[in-house]
Amino acid sequence: MKLCWFGCGILAVLLALSLLCGMLTQRSTRDAAAALELALDALDRDETAQALRALGFTVTDSKTNFLFAGAHPAVSGGEYYAALRQSSILVRHFTLPRIENWVRITVGTAAQMQRLVDVTKQILDARHSAAR
Repeated sequence: MKLCWFGCGILAVLLALSLLCGMLTQRSTRDAAAALELALDALDRDETAQALRALGFTVTDSKTNFLFAGAHPAVSGGEYYAALRQSSILVRHFTLPRIENWVRITVGTAAQMQRLVDVTKQILDARHSAAR
């Protein structure tokens, strides 16, 4: 009888360790996937910031899930917001005097961020053509 309790106890400990290892592996996989997603978002964020700067925008440094862009000489924050909205791209525009020429851009997928840059180029090209 003592052998059975001892054997059952060992079996229970082994089962518990097996379940714990499985949970840790699943959690580690989820954590690794989340870390990879954050790294890719950071890459998309940094590439988008660089592209917007190349187009003449001032973009604040960011380690968050958004970019704060503005102070472009050819387009105000409100005009940029409205033009993006016409292309079904939603950003946040602020009307406070200190930041009225800025927009908050939430980081999306690589394809979404590329579309933002492409539409921004079109907006600026249209402004440039209209100014001639």
